[in-house]
Amino acid sequence: MPENDQTQGQAPDPAKTQTTPPDPNAAGDSGAGATTTLEGDALKAELDKVRKEAADWRTKLRKFEAAEAERQKSEMSETERLRAELEEHRAKVAAAEAKALDASVRAAAAKLGFADPSDATRFIDREGLSDDSADIETRLKAVLKAKPYLGGAKTTVPGGGENPAGGAAKQTEAQRLEEVKKQFPALANRV
Repeated sequence: MPENDQTQGQAPDPAKTQTTPPDPNAAGDSGAGATTTLEGDALKAELDKVRKEAADWRTKLRKFEAAEAERQKSEMSETERLRAELEEHRAKVAAAEAKALDASVRAAAAKLGFADPSDATRFIDREGLSDDSADIETRLKAVLKAKPYLGGAKTTVPGGGENPAGGAAKQTEAQRLEEVKKQFPALANRV
């Protein structure tokens, strides 16, 4: 077996070899399948050319196979990268959903009269909790029943609304200006 990469596994090209039937008049030959091909040096040159071309194709094939393997490796790492990104996005979505659920719980807790609505997020049973307001309110009522101290005492501010305790209603700018004019008639023409 030849050790040269260019000659390994090569056969002569049948299209370039010419076979002639045996010549019964030829002397010295028994006539058993004598073949003539391209002239000796031309045959050797043609064989070397075909071997070199085959070696070039094998080299190209190896390069292609190596490039394909590299592409598959890069694709695998791309897939792994995309899987990691997917998990990251799933974690962000879960965190956003938890924040939204906490906001719903705090809103319902404020509606039910919790002294500190953020306490409700710590004490509510989260197992199977959905964003359904009826479910949230039912669970918060159970929390208030078990821990009544979390509920705030409903108190009213003296004077109510915008008025300070025991104070008068807010005056408008025009009303204050009229009052100043009455107190200081000398300034009435200037203001």
